[in-house]
Amino acid sequence: MSLSRQVSTIAEIEMEKQRKDVQKEGECKALVKAKKLGKEAHAAVKAQLAQEWAAAAKAKKVERLRVAAEQKAEKARLTAESKAR
Repeated sequence: MSLSRQVSTIAEIEMEKQRKDVQKEGECKALVKAKKLGKEAHAAVKAQLAQEWAAAAKAKKVERLRVAAEQKAEKARLTAESKAR
């Protein structure tokens, strides 16, 4: 891996970490506001956040499976090409 690609990857990781930190801070603020409004509002916000987290986890899992399938397909294609030679 080239140095510029490594730097790019590190920058992407840092940006993602910052995005998650900002999102987490926003979620905490939303929970505090909801708690001031009452137990029901707090429970509703908490449930909404749980749904969002579950959806994000599912999307991440699907993406990992997609990448794994692409890698297997590429490996199979390369194997077929090398056998054809």
